[in-house]
Amino acid sequence: MSGKSLVRAGTRRDLTLGVVLFFLVLFALLTHTHINSWNEYSRLAAVEALVKRGTWVIDDTALGQLTGDRVLLNGHFYSDKPPVFTFIASGVYAVLHRVLGVAFNPQECDPRAVTCYCFAFQCPRPFDWAFYLMTLIMVGIPSALMLGLFYHSTGLFDLANLPALTLTGVLGLGTLILPYSLVFTNHVPTAACLLASQCALVRAHSGHLRRWLFAAGCLTSLAVALEFQVAPFLVVFLIVVLRRHHRSAWSFVLGALLPLAATAALDAWMLGDLLPPQLHTAGYDYPGSALYGTAGGTHSSDNLLEYAFRILLGDHGVLAFTPVLLWVTYAVMSVLRHREHPLRGEAIAVGVASLLVMLYIIFFTDNFGGQAYGPRWFIAITPPLFFFAAEPALYRSSQRWLILAALSAVSVFAAWQGAPNPWGPALPPLRLETSASSLAWPAPLAPQQVASIPHRLDVSFPGSPARLIGYALTDNTVRPGDPLTVTLYWQALAPRVDRSSIFLHLVNSIGALSAQHDRSPSLGSIPTSHWKAGDVYADMHRLDPAETAYAPDDAVVQVGLYYPNGARRSAYGVSGQPLGDAVTLASIRLSPRLDEWPNSVRVNFGDKVALLGYDVNARVFRPGETIRVTLYWRALGQLAQDYNVFTHLTDASGNVVAANDGLPYTQPRRTTRWTPGQAMHEVRSLELPVSVPAGLYGIELGVFDETEGRQPIVASDGHYLSEQLDLVPVRVTSQ
Repeated sequence: MSGKSLVRAGTRRDLTLGVVLFFLVLFALLTHTHINSWNEYSRLAAVEALVKRGTWVIDDTALGQLTGDRVLLNGHFYSDKPPVFTFIASGVYAVLHRVLGVAFNPQECDPRAVTCYCFAFQCPRPFDWAFYLMTLIMVGIPSALMLGLFYHSTGLFDLANLPALTLTGVLGLGTLILPYSLVFTNHVPTAACLLASQCALVRAHSGHLRRWLFAAGCLTSLAVALEFQVAPFLVVFLIVVLRRHHRSAWSFVLGALLPLAATAALDAWMLGDLLPPQLHTAGYDYPGSALYGTAGGTHSSDNLLEYAFRILLGDHGVLAFTPVLLWVTYAVMSVLRHREHPLRGEAIAVGVASLLVMLYIIFFTDNFGGQAYGPRWFIAITPPLFFFAAEPALYRSSQRWLILAALSAVSVFAAWQGAPNPWGPALPPLRLETSASSLAWPAPLAPQQVASIPHRLDVSFPGSPARLIGYALTDNTVRPGDPLTVTLYWQALAPRVDRSSIFLHLVNSIGALSAQHDRSPSLGSIPTSHWKAGDVYADMHRLDPAETAYAPDDAVVQVGLYYPNGARRSAYGVSGQPLGDAVTLASIRLSPRLDEWPNSVRVNFGDKVALLGYDVNARVFRPGETIRVTLYWRALGQLAQDYNVFTHLTDASGNVVAANDGLPYTQPRRTTRWTPGQAMHEVRSLELPVSVPAGLYGIELGVFDETEGRQPIVASDGHYLSEQLDLVPVRVTSQ
């Protein structure tokens, strides 16, 4: 048989149904039987709350107590996941729960602890039928349909069955699509929507234009609703539609509006505003939060070049886990080189959108996808890129077949390595590393390094796979807004899966948090199940006191461990003496900034006025006493209207206990009469009710007027931060 006949389809037999059935059976056999990650607990806690209580609040759900992927807003905990996938899943669960009587079982199945790897129909232990069926319906079936669609789409290139089936097999069995088709998460459904929208755009050339554009808009928008970082696809596809079909572009826009409107409605139902839960950064700032100070559980890396290298080629590299993507990249470039190729425009669109997604991941994340196998955030862009690997010209030589076979073999091995435990980190089979050990799993310390640990400890946490044997500090003095690095030294006791997280707190003199950092031990990049008994690891944490932290002040650094439900582990000393649930490491001096204003902050309210600093008359009060807050202001320009200041005293649930709202108590009071650039100061009083309970309270303030509402706080680069400033905590004692 000639090479050409192997490549060109002619009138090839359509095997789409067979492809779908093959993968459907495979996923039915391998889908996991139990929940095994914070990600799953978070989504399914919201599903359970919606079905059983008609609310998004997960406070009282058994699953909600076992996840750190949650936000505390309006006094309640919510899943921090986008709501559309959860809402659709709640409809499926409602049917399963009421018709079959199944319910979620919070008990985990640890793939490392059982020989069957928690695969369905291979474990003798009882199923969590609710989880299994939900995963198969919401993830496995869409994945099988997507792979069937991919095989069918290769016919657009007139590709013969041999290379078409090969490509389909590699996509389904040799990429991260395989492990993440077996667990309950949104990545594969997002990928299915993107591939379907891409095929709809291509089909728009052959007739029924508006129908296909509507479908493309709806599917692309649905992908964004499921996973917001793929938003570049919606923008780029819209540009393509406007350039090619500007008179019918309204149908694409109409289709796109439906999922976006549904997302906005669900966000409003959940939280009372249109901002998705993962973008409420304040929601992660609660005691015991493992994601404190993040947006969506992550933030920008401190070392972008190193992070980019590691997530593309290194120990977490998408090309290291899926080297067949090198072939796919070559395929996209081959299509782009041919200016007359009928799908060159689509290749440009997908290439640009995928590049933007990659840049977003590199610039705005820092944890490689968390405690998971491979960089899962790249799953969504994999099928759209694979689409162009169906170009027949790529398969006309045996040398190219050999290259594809070699890359595919490594990719299939890597994908199957992740299938038993998608939520367990592991190294890819092939990767690039620099000489710096930071680009691989952290190495245990050498004996001479252990001997030089500056502050020795011997603290154990019963049930933990490690004990704390020492710590180091960069300094014993820190200013608000400056970092303090604390290195903890852990000695492994035994390799064991452990879902505890570390909390490291900087606690000030009134017992309030000035800074905190929570995460898994050893940078989270090497699971405790891989630690060897006796090895010592250095675990570096960074504490960032808020710029509004009160100074001068004395604080202490405390460390401890806590379970996913927030409960802390008890600590014990070398002789077995109890140390409580927080071990004090060292005393720290919070020193004021060298500035003319007390507690200098430089906060910009809407480019209208700036808060230069503040002070309070005391930090511990009794009921009935008066809190006096001194504020230092400066007009950033000539103000066209008068602005008011609100100052609130709030309890731990955000309820306002005392308030003082109105024009500033400056001379003059009206801001339209302020001189631009001139510093002004005022004293605002907050009267404590005589019945106020003892405890910690926060002082928050902001700027507002009757027409524009609250002025946003903006960063130095102009992006929005908040509409209120959390100034300083105070403590109220009993009478």
